[in-house]
Amino acid sequence: MPLLDFALHALPYKQQASCAALTTSIKSPQQCEGESNMLPPSVLTSLTGFIGAALGAYFGFYIRGAVTLREQIAKSLSEFYSSAATVYYASRDYQKAPALDDKSSPIYERFDRRYKDFLFASTHLASLVPPKLKEEVLRIEDIWEEINEGGFASGSSKGWFDTLDGIRDKILSSISYNRVINPFWKT
Repeated sequence: MPLLDFALHALPYKQQASCAALTTSIKSPQQCEGESNMLPPSVLTSLTGFIGAALGAYFGFYIRGAVTLREQIAKSLSEFYSSAATVYYASRDYQKAPALDDKSSPIYERFDRRYKDFLFASTHLASLVPPKLKEEVLRIEDIWEEINEGGFASGSSKGWFDTLDGIRDKILSSISYNRVINPFWKT
């Protein structure tokens, strides 16, 4: 509003009054130059309100998006971890089964279903995390192939779950927390 006050005070009072009185007979804007460059206060108020509402909506959607993404990552991370654990145990049971060539056996079908769930969960999680963590998540599939092809030695479960824990910790520590989105958390 200081710009509007300056514009109003820049014209002498008589010129302001004469321009206002002549507005009904003005045919071109150049006849009354004092008022031609000024915006009425109602337009400025409306424009300020519109800009304020737009900024408020933007920040509201930004905060909601950040919270939603955090929820999606948490859900996907839990699905990833649980599917990795279940595929490990299903594969171990399948490797111990006497008839490994039977693709229609319930043990193989359970293993196959768990493996598909694991691949889906790792791909979904990789699509949500930043690019540097995407490689870490997808690398777990290569580690899985090594464990599955090498058989299930006594240390394979510890190595598998340590790797999963490491990925989970990296993802959780990559999520930034701040006072705007999480006002009740202590840092």
